[in-house]
Amino acid sequence: MKSTETSEFPGLQLIDVDQLCTLWGVKKSWVYDQVEAGRLPALRLGKQLRFREADLASYLAAAVA
Repeated sequence: MKSTETSEFPGLQLIDVDQLCTLWGVKKSWVYDQVEAGRLPALRLGKQLRFREADLASYLAAAVA
């Protein structure tokens, strides 16, 4: 999986919706529903959603607990 890391913000790796769907094996509609409900943190860059890997790890940790 290719992540985007910016030089201004080292350690800030962003993945897009397609990458998240592939990684977690979920549908795009599920991702959008979770974001809209406020359960899955996302960054909006224009009309596009991006996810920080650290936020996704926290989401999964909370879901397991």
